[in-house]
Amino acid sequence: HVQAKKLLHLVVVAFRPLTIFEVGVMLAVEDGDVDLAEEDQIPKQTLHTIVRELCGLFVNIRDDKIYLVHQTAKEFLLQEQDISRDSPSSIWEHSFHPSQSHYTMALTCITYLGFNIFETQPLVNTEKHLISKIVDTYTNDHPFLAYASCYWAMHYNLSKRGRNLLALSTNICNTLSKRFQTWFRVSSALSDIQCPFQNLDDLSLRCWLGHYDAMEELLQVPGKVSTDDKAMSLLIAGSKSDRKSLELLLQHGVPINGSDQGAVLAYAV
Repeated sequence: HVQAKKLLHLVVVAFRPLTIFEVGVMLAVEDGDVDLAEEDQIPKQTLHTIVRELCGLFVNIRDDKIYLVHQTAKEFLLQEQDISRDSPSSIWEHSFHPSQSHYTMALTCITYLGFNIFETQPLVNTEKHLISKIVDTYTNDHPFLAYASCYWAMHYNLSKRGRNLLALSTNICNTLSKRFQTWFRVSSALSDIQCPFQNLDDLSLRCWLGHYDAMEELLQVPGKVSTDDKAMSLLIAGSKSDRKSLELLLQHGVPINGSDQGAVLAYAV
């Protein structure tokens, strides 16, 4: 029941159909893991059977991808915001709150991206014309990396975030770490939305991702963020017309100097 619930949490909020191989990794990842032991990995030949046994009523598998059987299955499983049912017709009916499902997905993604292997054997920088091929090869060796890199931040924003999730995400948002460089390069190669800013620091990265809780934490520590880094965050907030980030930065005394003012205001209009 626990594994079935986790699988359904992941499937109902996934931004694209998950592959059977991605799900095999996701089910094996647990909070606190720093690597995936070989004995924890589900054999590929048994994945189809496992998925069908866990959630056969709600999902089907086509071309090694997992789909909900119908949109009504998602409606049956998900609980509408602020609405509860006194007498559900089954243990599954409206048993998933969207923010909790996004939390489960975000936690799984962040835990995975924090694995030691992405620090010790990272995706190395390479020539621009070779990056697509290098990323394809690297992500083939790490089946969940493409999805986790591209979508973890969106799941984070849609989840009920807590201190645990914020602390874990700090590990992968240290812009000097190889973990960060690995997932960010994968995301940059595969995502539709490209970050136009170079040499991101921790604050400007969080500003780009819209992680206001992390921005607040960084700004509260005296001397944690340099003046140049704050200026970069102002430009990013302006470029996104992100008033919440702009307000947060200004509340913490981040000045808009003469050279930045025109750019920030132009972006924010």
